[in-house]
Amino acid sequence: MYLLNDSIISKSDFESIDNVLIKSVNVIKDSMKIKEYTNEKFDGIISITLKNKALETD
Repeated sequence: MYLLNDSIISKSDFESIDNVLIKSVNVIKDSMKIKEYTNEKFDGIISITLKNKALETD
């Protein structure tokens, strides 16, 4: 499972993220934390946070 700024995204969306825009990447392994996002069985979640500048829209 992949999260971008706390929203679930697809693997293809994850793969298309420009790494210059990434502020941080975290791996969530805690089962209780995973259940906050889904009831499906996952061993972990990759959570990406973008830099603030990347979130601005023109």
